[in-house]
Amino acid sequence: GMPVDPGNLLVLGTLDGKRVVGAPGCARSPKENGFDWVLDRLIAGLDVTASDIAGMGVGGLLMEIPTRPQPREPTPHPARSALKVDIVLLAAGRSSRMGGPNKLLALFDGEPLVRRTASRALGSKAASTIVVTGHQRERVRSALGGLEVKLADNPDFADGLASSLKAG
Repeated sequence: GMPVDPGNLLVLGTLDGKRVVGAPGCARSPKENGFDWVLDRLIAGLDVTASDIAGMGVGGLLMEIPTRPQPREPTPHPARSALKVDIVLLAAGRSSRMGGPNKLLALFDGEPLVRRTASRALGSKAASTIVVTGHQRERVRSALGGLEVKLADNPDFADGLASSLKAG
């Protein structure tokens, strides 16, 4: 398979010395896709391996080309004002790579980093800001005093970042 849009799952093989190509659904698409690229190589007499096919997908989604029409109706996007975005500020870590002090409590322009970051998050257009605490939770919460953030505790903070995301 080729990791592109539209997805290209191909069947390539040989039978009695002849090339067999299982045409995927994208072969009917008016949008240029990886199946076109495979056919170009086969017609040129080049061998096409699984590695070649996977490599053709590098670079992401294929763009529309002007010589072919859109293959499907455009998807309507919700209005930006309809989107709700919340911020989850991860503040549960042990700062172990710092080799000692909790970097969240380090002062920048006289303000703890965690407070400075939370203030910036509150100043955004996000619907809410959730701060996940864990290591030194009371000190971190104290540094956030007076800010209108939601607090979430992660008692499993030592298990890693994923546990903090889950708590948030």
